[in-house]
Amino acid sequence: KIRARDDYLAKMKRKEAKPESQEVGATDARPEPVSISRKELDLQMWDLHKAGKTLDEISDILYSEGLYYSAKSVRVRLLSQGAKL
Repeated sequence: KIRARDDYLAKMKRKEAKPESQEVGATDARPEPVSISRKELDLQMWDLHKAGKTLDEISDILYSEGLYYSAKSVRVRLLSQGAKL
């Protein structure tokens, strides 16, 4: 019983010592996901690319609008549209 209690207390200490995940707070600030057609998405990405935005900047802009595309996804979509990256 003593070992079980000791193990339990050690587990509780480890649990308290872990820093809280910052992801929980980040999801609260995340915009609601939106639905967009592929054509609209491609046009928006292409316009941002033509405006001189980098892949990361395009990804960040889309993220702020509720469209969750990584820089890699943006790259793939732009290449499929014929962009020279």
